[in-house]
Amino acid sequence: MNLKLFFERIFTNILYLVPSEVGVLIRRFFYKPLFRKAGKKISIKGSVILKHLYNIEIGEHTNINHFCFINGMGGIKIGKDCEIAPMVSIVSFNYKKDNLPLLYKDQGEEKNPIEIGNNVWLGSKVTVAAGIKIGDNCIIGANSVVTKDIPPNSMAVGSPAKVIKIFKDGKWSPA
Repeated sequence: MNLKLFFERIFTNILYLVPSEVGVLIRRFFYKPLFRKAGKKISIKGSVILKHLYNIEIGEHTNINHFCFINGMGGIKIGKDCEIAPMVSIVSFNYKKDNLPLLYKDQGEEKNPIEIGNNVWLGSKVTVAAGIKIGDNCIIGANSVVTKDIPPNSMAVGSPAKVIKIFKDGKWSPA
């Protein structure tokens, strides 16, 4: 295990449990050098699980709420001014599945980067699948599963998530 991954695991396991705004400040200080890139005033609440931080970029003023799971194995870029509600899952890899009857876990991983634009709001319990791009100014409704790219200025809901509204000419209109 390389040294960076070793420290990542130690810090994430300790900092996971630190509550309150003090915890947010401590996590900001200790996580920042472990991320590929981290903007000013990011907020990571308690009980957030982060893996492969060295492959994650987070823009300034982005807020990650309680009980989120973010695995950057394949690379994740989260824009600035994003709101990530509690219990969101963002995972940038899948297990390979082309060699049955070999177990999935023994077939290796397919790494697929995820890009989340600026000013994106992911509602509670949203899942973002590997390889997805979510454009700027999007809202993804609670409990949605994002399996296809979402264009900018869109509102998407469901499992799988579908665009239901587009922001155009200063208002939300049906898609």
